[in-house]
Amino acid sequence: RVEHVFVRNSSNRPQAYRFGWRHVAMTEDGKVVNLDKEGMDVVPGYRPLSDYVHFSPRRVKLAPGETQRVSILVQRSPEMEEGEYRSHFHVMREPNSSGEGAVPEEGAGNAASVNIKLNISRAIPVYLYHGSIPEVSLAVEDVRVVHGGKRGEKDVSHVAFRFRKTGERSVLGVANVFCEDSG
Repeated sequence: RVEHVFVRNSSNRPQAYRFGWRHVAMTEDGKVVNLDKEGMDVVPGYRPLSDYVHFSPRRVKLAPGETQRVSILVQRSPEMEEGEYRSHFHVMREPNSSGEGAVPEEGAGNAASVNIKLNISRAIPVYLYHGSIPEVSLAVEDVRVVHGGKRGEKDVSHVAFRFRKTGERSVLGVANVFCEDSG
């Protein structure tokens, strides 16, 4: 089975992108663990899908406004255990080597400069279920607005909520919070 991801260069200059897998898991107590770091412990229940899902190309260079289709191919194995496999598809923009964006140091004339280059990347979670898809439920246990604190001169509040999940599968979602002016 093949799926596709499209990557677009929205900048005004040619840009190279590199693709790969990142392995990130969450422990039962909610701690996010980067499993790509050397010496990291295995998280119980985490199965990386990178052995069963392959993609092409691995690197592209795109002109301004150009789009590249990346093909993602699933190759299941008879040895696969039943359950959920997951990894993050990582899209990393390679830094430009040009001196564009250099800012001269104050008072130094043109003799010195400071150059900051951001290494922009995105990681997209990818899930593969092998065998039957397990049931899952998600319940909101507590939602409340917490008042207090300051950001600069403004009073700030935030929304706190707690979820309870049952089942042996991941849940991914977006929480939309709408606020109305009460005064």
